[in-house]
Amino acid sequence: MQAAARAKPDGYTFVVGSASGMSVALALGNPIPYDPIKDFVPVGFLNTAAMAFAVRKDHPARSLEEFVAMAKNKKLSYATSGALAQLIADGFEQRANLDMLRVNYKATGDAILDVMAGRVDLLITALSSIVGNGGLRPLAVASPARTSSLPSVPTLIEAGYKDFQIVGWSGVFAPAGTPERIVARFNLELNKAVGRAEVRKLFETLGADVVQLSPAQISVFLREDIARLDGMAKAAAQAKDASPRQN
Repeated sequence: MQAAARAKPDGYTFVVGSASGMSVALALGNPIPYDPIKDFVPVGFLNTAAMAFAVRKDHPARSLEEFVAMAKNKKLSYATSGALAQLIADGFEQRANLDMLRVNYKATGDAILDVMAGRVDLLITALSSIVGNGGLRPLAVASPARTSSLPSVPTLIEAGYKDFQIVGWSGVFAPAGTPERIVARFNLELNKAVGRAEVRKLFETLGADVVQLSPAQISVFLREDIARLDGMAKAAAQAKDASPRQN
């Protein structure tokens, strides 16, 4: 991202940006050597990727509501890997008024294995990591609407957590100052490509949904995503400061 931000804006340099490298990094206060808003111009959107809450297939909780009820009576654990999953976990604990044991993993695969084995109770990860995994049972997704990959799984909003929505996403960006005509042409061709039925189907098998947006719409989306995640991170931090605990 840093190399792309510093590249000559001549229409020959593009970069795939994601939620983790742009909006999440700012929300968590991580120092990054570029400004997601000022240093780039949005070119095209690729997809949104739902984040999911899952338990092992034989876990006694059959819904997120049942899991929360259990967690209020007994200290349960959750596994995360990556900044986006951790941000969701912090927000969820704060919204549900829970005090759970956090287990951070460097690799998502290790987190999945431990949840399936019953060593950790809950997994919070990208839906793409668990689609087709018969050893896990998803309880909810953090997207604003149900996903095409698992349409029977409710959203956190449906589970009673108002306005709780965080999605992973990816899009194409160019260095700020890239000519508008090049950006417009790239956006047109990219939207044609991701709009093809076979491309949409491929994304669905990966637990993602194609989203076609204009550069102006992407700019609005990015600003709103940064503001929403920043607000969630601050609320979770305030809740922790008010009630310190050991994890």
